[in-house]
Amino acid sequence: MKKAACLLIQILDNLAFKKNRIIFHSYPDYSDNSYALFKYIFKKKLKYEIIWLVNKCSLNEIREKIKEEFGVNIKVYNKCSVRGILSYLTSKYVFFTHGLYGGVVSGKNKKRINLWHGMQLKKMGKLDEKDSLNNNFTKQDFVIATSNLYKYINSRIFNLKTSRVLITGQPRNDLLFEDTGFFKKTDINTNIYKKLIIWMPTYRNDLDGERSDGLNKKNYISIFKISELEEMNEFLKRIKVFLLIKIHPLDIINKLSIKNYSNLLVLKSDYLHEINEQLYPLLGKFDALITDYSSVYVDFLILNRPIAFVITDEDQYSKYRGFVFKNYKKYMPGEFIKTKQSFYKFIQDLVDEKDKYYLKRSRVNRAFNKYCDDKSCERLIEKLKL
Repeated sequence: MKKAACLLIQILDNLAFKKNRIIFHSYPDYSDNSYALFKYIFKKKLKYEIIWLVNKCSLNEIREKIKEEFGVNIKVYNKCSVRGILSYLTSKYVFFTHGLYGGVVSGKNKKRINLWHGMQLKKMGKLDEKDSLNNNFTKQDFVIATSNLYKYINSRIFNLKTSRVLITGQPRNDLLFEDTGFFKKTDINTNIYKKLIIWMPTYRNDLDGERSDGLNKKNYISIFKISELEEMNEFLKRIKVFLLIKIHPLDIINKLSIKNYSNLLVLKSDYLHEINEQLYPLLGKFDALITDYSSVYVDFLILNRPIAFVITDEDQYSKYRGFVFKNYKKYMPGEFIKTKQSFYKFIQDLVDEKDKYYLKRSRVNRAFNKYCDDKSCERLIEKLKL
């Protein structure tokens, strides 16, 4: 945000505020940790006026989604609109996942809680020298963490005192234990498969062209050419496995047109939003996760199910992005995949019920997740005394 706009907001931020008003903001719009906490506050019938600020989605579309799920009308404003800024200025609590009005110092009457979007393996924020947001990084009064280990990591990432890092767990992880309507809405009969696997690679080239980490090959999803997905589907069909490839919201792959198959579905970032479903209730239904350096595996550890890591560009990724741990592989409890053959072998082993990383997952999970339940929202609300 431009300096003049930041200054104006800071001057106005001492206006009269409403103690019972809460702002939610997320990326993608209406999702992730902010959505999970919003849902909890609504279900518990806490006496707050709630307003959603959005980036680009149709305001009416979000209002209709909320009305469909919760049966109520919630105010939804564009975050750059006058109404959006004024609602922010007059709110007691602000919850966000990816930054909101970066560079603005919070007024004395406001509590800004950064829910963020994962406990990181890769460098972020103040630890990431290449992050273009470092000089305009969103200010916050509190940030959350999942364990003592991440309490200290997040205090460094966000340049906060450790007393300002709340060990609550992530609100979105509460959703791992909820039902999903995804399979019904997409006509997928999960009963015909022996195993359900989700593959969630992090992005290499982002949509805006501002960042490139690791190796990126055109018309590839990680180690597979897009033209090789049909061959992969035949393999999955033979062993009765369903694979969902979830594309990262920032990945340039979202711009490509990719065919779906009988046992293989490529899920672009906007699709869940289109059918009014959230990612984490869906994630909780899979028997295994394949990823790389994405923080999603920290969440999936709560379920103690098999994980594999496709890491063919670790030298390049370490150079361009880097990791929060010096010996990062120590904290990756699963099979390391570097070839198509080892990718297929991991899936076959899963079907054959071979799981040699159970104990290592348990050890890493104890370091990463203090809690393995659906009470993260409850703990956060209690700590903030809402």
